[in-house]
Amino acid sequence: HAEVDRYVEPAVFDALAVEAQKMGFAFAASGPLVRSSYKAAEVFVRSILSADDPARASAILDGRLAASQAASRAAGGSEISMSELAARSATTLIPATGLVRK
Repeated sequence: HAEVDRYVEPAVFDALAVEAQKMGFAFAASGPLVRSSYKAAEVFVRSILSADDPARASAILDGRLAASQAASRAAGGSEISMSELAARSATTLIPATGLVRK
């Protein structure tokens, strides 16, 4: 419920994504409703790891989700959101060093 501080034009987000790619990042999610963990794993798998194979991307994501849900249940945890599950497993999809072009 934070107050709106300012409106940022969509072109600013586009420019930030371009700058991130110039810095060497293979992917940059930049937009008004983007946060670091929200659907990051899904976007990365679908657009970078398996852009040419949608079935493979779905299989990777479904497997990661099933494993995360099973681990949560085994630990006696409560149901957690899809976004939280994706964020928890995103770090194991690919090492951070793999995001930077050399």
